[in-house]
Amino acid sequence: MPGRAAGGGYGPPPGAAREHPAGNGYQAVAAPGRSRQGPPPGFGAPRGGPEGPRRRRERNVPLLVGAIGGGILLLVATTVLVISLRADDDGDPGGANRNGTGPAAGSGGDRRVSRAVRTLNATPGMNYTGTLSSAGDDMQVRLSMTKGGSGTGTLTASGRRIDVLVADGATYLRADSAFWRARPGTAATPGDFAGRWTKAPASALGFDLEDALAPAEIGRRLRPARPAARTENINGVPAFRVPTARGDHYFAAAAPHRLLRIRSGTLRVDADPATDMSAVFPELRDRIRRLSGARDPAVRFQAQGKLQFSNCNNNVSGCTLKMTAASLSPGAEGRVRAVMIGTITVGRRALGTCTAGKPLTSTTVDLSCTVRSQGWQTWMQRARTTPGTHRYAAQARVVAEAVSAADVAALLARIDREERGG
Repeated sequence: MPGRAAGGGYGPPPGAAREHPAGNGYQAVAAPGRSRQGPPPGFGAPRGGPEGPRRRRERNVPLLVGAIGGGILLLVATTVLVISLRADDDGDPGGANRNGTGPAAGSGGDRRVSRAVRTLNATPGMNYTGTLSSAGDDMQVRLSMTKGGSGTGTLTASGRRIDVLVADGATYLRADSAFWRARPGTAATPGDFAGRWTKAPASALGFDLEDALAPAEIGRRLRPARPAARTENINGVPAFRVPTARGDHYFAAAAPHRLLRIRSGTLRVDADPATDMSAVFPELRDRIRRLSGARDPAVRFQAQGKLQFSNCNNNVSGCTLKMTAASLSPGAEGRVRAVMIGTITVGRRALGTCTAGKPLTSTTVDLSCTVRSQGWQTWMQRARTTPGTHRYAAQARVVAEAVSAADVAALLARIDREERGG
C-alpha cells in the first residue's frame, strides 16, 4: 500500500521527506513530504447437483362390490402402473431401448450425456487449444489439464507470452507489465507483478480456469443437463451440444461421446482427450517450485499514519524506513505475507529500494526495511562534505505474497498423489 499516491486500492498517500543537515555547520531545514473477479457470462451461476431418482408411481383402482341373484360377488381389480428408469446402457449410444425401438421412456435424451460424463471421468486429462478475449487482448490458448484439475500452458497476446499454472483450485500467471497494466487492481503498479508468478484474481482473465476446463468440474455440471436437439458439426465431426449455466459443451455424436469443444462468453477452445500425461506432470512440478513468493493483487493494504525515517542522517551505510499498514481484505490474516517495498528518491531520481515482509497475523502490521544501495551511500557521502541543504524523500507500498515455501511443498505433494492416481 503505497506511502505515496498509487492506484490499485493501496489507499491514501502518506509520505515522508527529509533534508540532510549538511556539513560545515549548516542546519537542516524540514521539507514537505511526499507522500494497489466477476466471472464472465456463463460461469457465474452456482454449481448444481444431479437430479434425484424419480419415484415409482402407483395407481389403485377402487374396490368394486356387486350383487348377483342374491349372492354377493366381490370383484377386486388393482392396476399398478410402473415407470422404470434405467441408467444408460454402455452399448446403446443412440438412446434406444433394449428392443431397439427408440428411446426408453423417461430418458429425455440424457443417456448420451451420461455416457459422455463417464468417458470424461475415465480420461487422464485434456489438451485445450483455442482463443479467449480479456481486457481488450485476443489471446491464443494452449493448456493441458489433468483429471484432477491441475493445469499448465500458455496464453499468447500480440506475440507476448503469458505462462499459466493451475494448482489446488487457484490460477497463477507470469506476464509482463503490459498485461498487468491493462487489468483492474494492478494498472497503477504493474511492475510489482511483472515477470513473476502472480495469483490471478477473477478479473485478470474474466473466469476461473479450473472451473471452466477441469474434467471433474465439467462432469459435475453436465449430470443434470440435457442435450440440444440439433446435430452440430465440429471440425467435421457430427456432434451434439449440451448447454449449461456455464457455457456450451460439444460432444461427438458417436460413442463414447468424447468432448470436442467448450464455448462460453469470450472463451472458445477445442478439446483433445489426452491418453498420456507423462510430459505434463514434470512441467507442473517445475512451475510449482517457482511459486514461492507469488504475489496476490486481490489482497490490498492501506498505510496508517506517515512513513518514518530511522537512523538516516549522516549514515552512509543505509537508511531505514518504517510504516504501519492495515489489510483491506477480510480473511487475509494467516494466509498471506505482507511485504513492504520502499524507495528513497532525490528529485525524480531513485537512490535505492528496499523490501522486507512478515506474515499477516492481524488486520494491521508494522513493517520496516533498510536501503543500503550504492546510490544512497554515494549521495550521503557527497552531502556530508558539501555545504547546503540536501533534500531526500521516500515512498513505500505494501503487497501480499500468497505462496510460502511450505505451500510449495504441499502443492508438490498433491501433484505426486495425483500422478499416482490418489
